[in-house]
Amino acid sequence: MLENIFQDLRYSARMLWKNPATTCVAVLILALGIGANTAIFSIVDVLLFRPLPVSQPNQLVRIFSGETRGNAGWGYLSLPEFQDYRDHSTAFSGIAAYVDRFPANVSAGKFGTERIDAGMVTGNYFQVIGTSAEMGRTLFANDDRKDSSPVVMLGHNFWKRHFPPDASVLGSQILVDGQWFTIVGVTPHGFGGVSFENFPEIWIPLTYGVQIDPLLRSQIPQNHKSFVPFGVIARLNPKISAPQAQAQMNALAERLGAGKSDTFEGPDWKRPWPVLVPVTEAARHSNAQFSFLLLGIVVLVLLIACADVAGLMLARSETRQKEIAVRLALGGPRIRIIMLHLAEALLTSGLGAILGCIFAACGTRLVVLAAPATLELPLDRASSILDLRVLAFTGLVALASALISAVVPALKYSRSELLLGIKSDSGRSAVTHRFSAQAALVVMQVAASVLLLVGAGLLTRT
Repeated sequence: MLENIFQDLRYSARMLWKNPATTCVAVLILALGIGANTAIFSIVDVLLFRPLPVSQPNQLVRIFSGETRGNAGWGYLSLPEFQDYRDHSTAFSGIAAYVDRFPANVSAGKFGTERIDAGMVTGNYFQVIGTSAEMGRTLFANDDRKDSSPVVMLGHNFWKRHFPPDASVLGSQILVDGQWFTIVGVTPHGFGGVSFENFPEIWIPLTYGVQIDPLLRSQIPQNHKSFVPFGVIARLNPKISAPQAQAQMNALAERLGAGKSDTFEGPDWKRPWPVLVPVTEAARHSNAQFSFLLLGIVVLVLLIACADVAGLMLARSETRQKEIAVRLALGGPRIRIIMLHLAEALLTSGLGAILGCIFAACGTRLVVLAAPATLELPLDRASSILDLRVLAFTGLVALASALISAVVPALKYSRSELLLGIKSDSGRSAVTHRFSAQAALVVMQVAASVLLLVGAGLLTRT
């Protein structure tokens, strides 16, 4: 069996070598289709499959709010709500608040002032999520006191962009909206906390953050329960399950007046109910539909590419009718004819996958550079093309491409009716079948192309 497979591969390689023009076109077409899928998957991998950079994510939950018990409506809390849950709940071993995106003007050394996204966190944030610093230390609870010295952690990219790639950055200072902060650590590469939308360049303690953020230091009092800018993350107590923790939070919220009006907040405001959502589900919920939409688009591109290559293989098989007919006449089984076509498609697809990885690496870089800043996707955190998960996906796409490209010519030219080709240079049955197969491929290509054009038009308008 293995000998037959190697024989088919060697023969297919010789046939591809004898038809360099057709082979190059087929490889290039598949490379574009496979490369597009690989590039998009390297981005989608961050949103759907790559684990969050936290310790034991199954123990972490986000605290959402809802108008009714058990229904998560929004993912942010007020400062008084956070303080109530922190001070009165026993369901968690730790609970932290954060704002992972607010604008700040930062001056770092000789590079001048830069407008960046900053994050503010309670001092125990990094301990709660279980993340250590790549260099130096993380923020601690003592850093979040009003009498503490102002300190800051730098994001990995910000550090690489503004400072030498060594530990000399530790202890130096940066100016954040007129306030000097001492650098105590650098976050790991690709770290964005528990969100995939926002990736702060710097992290500062909440006590100092509220003095910098223009919204928090505006006329809106932070002690209002209706002012909900804070995300809240909590780590479950090891002895308490998620349902037990939710039950405890419901009982606590009921004691605190959940579902009841508060005249201080206005006649229409009612205190919300807390809802515990697993951190991974919370991080990926808003991106799942968009991610599958992107994958769906590039799958259509791949189908068009496969239809193109199938058409080329049909045309090439047309010139080999008599060869295949002789094989069948000499008793060659139909499965061997199918395997010949499949071997040829696998070699073509394999070459296309190799070239496609190069296209994907370049394409991902171009997307990162050309994407508008308002596009809230972690493009610069895209997985490497050499990542095992990305390579495995590329291999599966290449295999699927080979099967799709080979199925029409393999089934058509392995039929026993092809024996008529020995007696005639143009069998009528072959002409009829050729027309129907090629017509089906053309219909599929046109339909997919129209769908892509309409979708591109709609996305461009929105």
